[in-house]
Amino acid sequence: MSKPKVKAFYNYSYNYEGKKIRFKRGDEFQLLTKSNVDWWLVRRYIDGSAQDIYVPAAYVKEVNNFPRNFNTPNLTYMNLDKRVDSESHLAKPIHFHG
Repeated sequence: MSKPKVKAFYNYSYNYEGKKIRFKRGDEFQLLTKSNVDWWLVRRYIDGSAQDIYVPAAYVKEVNNFPRNFNTPNLTYMNLDKRVDSESHLAKPIHFHG
C-alpha cells in the first residue's frame, strides 16, 4: 500500500540546520509520519532527488480527505476558523520525536 499524500494550502519557509526549507501552496508530498500534532515528516522530490522535511500539520491536508477538484483552502472544511489558528500552532516550540 502506498503512503498517503498531503497537499500544502499555504506558502511556508523556515531555517533548519542552516538550510532554508520552503514550500508553496499546491505542493504535494508523500506523508511519512505524523510526528506530532504540529509537525509532520514528509518526502518531496526535487530534481529527481528525495528530500525529507518537516511541514506544519496545520498548513497541509491529506489528499485522500478532500475532493480531487479541491484547489483552494476551505478553512471550515479543515476545522479551522482562521489562518491565525494555524499560525498559533507554529508559534509553539518544535519537539520532534522519532
